[in-house]
Amino acid sequence: VTFSIAAPGAGLSATVDSASGQLTATRAGVITLIAQSVGDTNYYGVSTTLSITIGRSTPSISLTSTTAMNTMNVGATLSITSTSIPTPPGGTVLSTGVLTYSVVSGGGSATINANTGLLTALSSGQVVVHAIQGADVNYYASTQGSFTVTIGAGTQVLSLTSSTGNYVTLVGGSLTVTASSSVVGGGAITYGLSSIGAGSATINAVTGFIVGNAAGSVLLTAYTAGNANYQSASITQVLTINKASQSLSFALSSTILVGSSLTFTATSTAPLGQGGVITYSVSGGSGSATVNSTTGELQGTLVGTVLLTAYTGGDSNYLSAQTTQFITIVRGSQALTITS
Repeated sequence: VTFSIAAPGAGLSATVDSASGQLTATRAGVITLIAQSVGDTNYYGVSTTLSITIGRSTPSISLTSTTAMNTMNVGATLSITSTSIPTPPGGTVLSTGVLTYSVVSGGGSATINANTGLLTALSSGQVVVHAIQGADVNYYASTQGSFTVTIGAGTQVLSLTSSTGNYVTLVGGSLTVTASSSVVGGGAITYGLSSIGAGSATINAVTGFIVGNAAGSVLLTAYTAGNANYQSASITQVLTINKASQSLSFALSSTILVGSSLTFTATSTAPLGQGGVITYSVSGGSGSATVNSTTGELQGTLVGTVLLTAYTGGDSNYLSAQTTQFITIVRGSQALTITS
């Protein structure tokens, strides 16, 4: 006895082993199975047919990722793939139905492209990806497949900007530094300074507002501890504090009498007695005078004008400065006495 399938079912909906009669369904539909004997010396040949209906079944679906990983970090993406599993026993034909992906929270959160299965992590924790394969000519819609993904904290990078466009200021000067994260929601950023030389400054830990106190260099650090979704991060920047300028000025009258003396005191705009030692000198004009270089006490010796100069060489925080003032020396009064 040999077996065959009548057209048009042959090879389209099923195949049959001609000797054993084992039938393998390849597509849903109706086939006609033919069994035939050619006969022998004692019997005539004979054949018979059987109508067989091949029905649709429900496949299952298996999910994994293209990297075979089930972990990812916040902000990263992961491609989910699926494999159709034919109904046992002996199924070999895969479903060609359209795949649809979805994701549900398991403590974390993510989004997924329903068509491509591209998963984007939003917050740490676990999420469960579901997929269903739609029906085709051979299968009903599949059972739901599931794949659990664990989302860890993502990395972030800090960057700095300065309100002045650089990281240089003066003693008594100020600037504001602002740190930005490469992600949204990476955690609060705080600021700090540490000494790396003779310089010093103060900083507002929240706003990044810096005031230079002493010339030199300091190290600025911006830091975030991160949170459940993003790891900690920091960035450093050397801040240079240069000497500030200062100015000197005289406050007293610019006129004295011949033979009299007056102390001229120059004051500096540098605060708290800083700016360096001030010395005094006088240069000739039409008059003449002497001055104490340390105290600024000037004594007129000849009517006319002289030029008084106050000078400081500066100090570690302030540059040198000088100021001048013309002093007019006028005739002094005199008294006469008569003796006999």
